Amino acid sequence: DYFNGYKQINETIVIPSVSAFDVYAPSLSTTLSVYAPNGQIVSDVNGLKLENVSVDKDYTIKFLYFGNYKVVYSVVKNDWIDDTPIEKEFYLNVVDTEAPEIIVSGSVSKTIKKGESIGFPKFEVKDNYTASEKISVWIYIANNAGRLTMVESGYESFTPIYTGNYRLIIMAMDEAGNTSSVTYTIKVTE
Repeated sequence: DYFNGYKQINETIVIPSVSAFDVYAPSLSTTLSVYAPNGQIVSDVNGLKLENVSVDKDYTIKFLYFGNYKVVYSVVKNDWIDDTPIEKEFYLNVVDTEAPEIIVSGSVSKTIKKGESIGFPKFEVKDNYTASEKISVWIYIANNAGRLTMVESGYESFTPIYTGNYRLIIMAMDEAGNTSSVTYTIKVTE
């Protein structure tokens, strides 16, 4: 079915033309309206506001927001006793499934001695939709026993006090909950 399934942010689709018929009321007026998740009327890619527009042509829309877009077909029986519109609604669910990207511009030593500090690499995060400043970022250190410790904001290095393998994990999450991570393994020797 055309209106089922998930759509992607910035994806464009064509809302096809339709026809409506009624053998008892042969004169019908059929219109189309499209609403964004915030309730605002959606414009097609040519800037036409899709509010009670004719259904005799196709309209191309681009999904700019996450959530449910509502497509409403409305039919009115002209010259009929009851001119209450008959409406059929469809929903297009727009989801973000793309994880943020972590771009590392530094390196991490693969081996250090116990008691030496190891600096975190410089990195930036970006996403297909969420602004960089709104992406949640965490840094974790996992010791050789597997215990995770979250690094508090502002720290740029850590100093292991035991030998073994440590993991440095940089994790990012966008507003839709998509996550990505970069992991470095560091061997700590005597």
